[in-house]
Amino acid sequence: MAGAVLTQYLGWRSVFPANVPVAAAALWLAAGARVEDEPRGRPVGLLQPLVVIPSVAALVLALYQCGVWGFGDPRTPAALTAAVLAPALAVRLVLRSPEPLVDLRLLRIRPYAVATALTFLVQAPQLIVLVHGTLFLRQAMHLPPLSTGLCLLPLVGALTTGTVLSGYLLDRYRSVRIPVLLGLAAAVLGAALWTAALPSREYAVQVPGMLLAGIGMGMPVPALSAELMRAVPREARADASVLRQTLRQLGGAVGLAVAGALVLAANDDTADAAGIVTATATPVAFVTACAFLCAALLLASTALPGGRPRRAG
Repeated sequence: MAGAVLTQYLGWRSVFPANVPVAAAALWLAAGARVEDEPRGRPVGLLQPLVVIPSVAALVLALYQCGVWGFGDPRTPAALTAAVLAPALAVRLVLRSPEPLVDLRLLRIRPYAVATALTFLVQAPQLIVLVHGTLFLRQAMHLPPLSTGLCLLPLVGALTTGTVLSGYLLDRYRSVRIPVLLGLAAAVLGAALWTAALPSREYAVQVPGMLLAGIGMGMPVPALSAELMRAVPREARADASVLRQTLRQLGGAVGLAVAGALVLAANDDTADAAGIVTATATPVAFVTACAFLCAALLLASTALPGGRPRRAG
């Protein structure tokens, strides 16, 4: 809502400096926390971030540009090749380092790897429906920014409700499968209903799918966070949290890139030139979100443990 108010009355550029006081407050709180810091081992050198960051950028850029250039353009296979080779080089460098930037070896712990993969798959559709749902309200339904922010409140409220419900179900049934499978099933159904409602361009018809998708996508992440923290030894939890959050954000970036490429490929050239996503191309993004959710549901149903896991030794 704050972003909608700033965009409508001060222009979209105003949302960037608005983050400065928030970041300053976060730094002030962190400095005052007085957390004990006992460095372990040698500091991480510059080589790893200098390799890892461009490799991730190459991956996301290649996925986006596929929709811009088209699959018949010779630049597309070159970009996709770089998108495969660059992350592979980065992973090899991190694995061979005595002080890794992120401890990829934790992915050898199966429950942790499954929970992290599911977090990756859930973050992608969350950002897809949020971004492309916003674009649909603004560009296809011609709502002003403030009205668009208000119309998205059911989705945000539903995500919050799903988060709270996840903790309750995990405590009640002592099984990570209950909130994750129930949430993903609800998310698939909700996203499908929302997709089916888009051609009508009626907001009220979209709300039921929006609510169900939001509750469903909000439920898996808290339960998966508890699962992966229990799956690793106590001394590795900090590294496990960093790796999980890194892959979660990468999931959002990859999801948006894939959906963006497919939408651009399905969009009208004239609309592309004007920076507009047409109403007929937007459902492609939502179908992509449904595909990510279906993949997550399949993985969860086959790979998640049945009960509360034992603590790692």
